[in-house]
Amino acid sequence: GEIMLLYHGTTEKRAEAIKAQTIKPGHISAWSCSDGDEYLYFWSPEDLLANGEADEPEYALTLALHYAIESAHIQAAMSDDPVSMLTILVYDVDPAYILPDDSCENMEGSGAVKVAEDAPRKLVATYQCRHNHRLDAFYVVGLLGNHHLTAMPDGLEEAAQAIRDADAYL
Repeated sequence: GEIMLLYHGTTEKRAEAIKAQTIKPGHISAWSCSDGDEYLYFWSPEDLLANGEADEPEYALTLALHYAIESAHIQAAMSDDPVSMLTILVYDVDPAYILPDDSCENMEGSGAVKVAEDAPRKLVATYQCRHNHRLDAFYVVGLLGNHHLTAMPDGLEEAAQAIRDADAYL
């Protein structure tokens, strides 16, 4: 049947649990709006094309990868684990199992989709890169005040606020 490639960015430790299908329903996420649900969230190049964020398939793929790695950096920054590697999982998923991301008000139509954790899917690629925890505050500074973000680890919110409030240009 028809397939769609979907991109999920996370930490190496969580990626291993996703690949082994040992993430339990109700897993903890950096996002309170998806905590406790039974879905995995992905970036979809097809949805990025459909919503007009991308006008070419190659750019839609670039955006999906960009958003997946951004998601992974946020997950790592919000984690208490001394994570050093980020992972993008690329899955082949039958479109019949793909649902719009309606986890919170700003996600529907964003290019993000959700798939039930127990839905059939085939891992087709894994990409990894290093994460630098010294930059964590920069990864989350744009999320300050987002009521869907879970509590930040000690010191992270203060560091992000200092960056936001600094009288400097980067």
